[in-house]
Amino acid sequence: MKFLLTLSIFLSGFFLKAENPSDSVESEVSFISYLVKNNEFESAVNLCNRLLIRPDLTPKIIDSLYFTKGWCFYSQKKLDSAALYFALTDTSLSSYAKARFFGFICYSYQKQYDEARHLLENAVFSREDELKMRQFLLSGLSLLERNLDDYQTIRKELDTNWFLISNEVTKLDKYASLISSFKERKKMTAAILSAFIPGLGKIYAGRPGDGVAAFLITSSLGLVSFENYRKDGIKDIKTLFFSGLFLTYYLGNIFGSYYSVNLEKNEFYGQIDYNILFDLHIPVRNMYF
Repeated sequence: MKFLLTLSIFLSGFFLKAENPSDSVESEVSFISYLVKNNEFESAVNLCNRLLIRPDLTPKIIDSLYFTKGWCFYSQKKLDSAALYFALTDTSLSSYAKARFFGFICYSYQKQYDEARHLLENAVFSREDELKMRQFLLSGLSLLERNLDDYQTIRKELDTNWFLISNEVTKLDKYASLISSFKERKKMTAAILSAFIPGLGKIYAGRPGDGVAAFLITSSLGLVSFENYRKDGIKDIKTLFFSGLFLTYYLGNIFGSYYSVNLEKNEFYGQIDYNILFDLHIPVRNMYF
């Protein structure tokens, strides 16, 4: 299939050279659309690149090709390239709003929040549904940036009865509440607690399962070490072995508790961000499909 498409691209270029230049461009653009509809994104991008070097293209055609390249890269999950080409589209393009919204999604997934905000705040929208979508996306961006005050300000302006975002706004409110109630633990406190009672620091950090496991393992090794010391003395090989093992687990438990605070924090915000991005992405797709 790919061989036939490549051959078609070559033959189309060969035969179209003899045609009227404008007819040639229109034919190639139509063929690019055909490739995109058939999910032949690499071939479509290659043909776009070949067409973009022509000096006789109108700004409208150039914008259309930029959007097509952005869509191909988005479909291939090459979000950095997709965002770049979506951002290049001009207001004259019929898919301008679509390019801006999907460009925002691409930037947000890459945690390039400044670029995502700039793309929407500087966009020129005229339709009411586009303006509503912009406000909704900016509210979600505020949560990704952990700016709860900004979220509440934008939240008041959202049309919560609009069918495209009504369910997602409810979910964003839930995420805002979770972020607000999340208490960040102190790493040093976790380490000190585990120094006194093995595993207690991990429980404090929000990982009770790890804390209980650390307590059981470390305390068991400590008891075995003490029992060997009591029976056979400090120089016995078993005493030295189990004492060394106990010390390793004890110190590892302290360091583990210190870093478990960051681990718990990263897991919490990682899941929250994933959910936010998912709930921002769905309304944008539903708006156009």
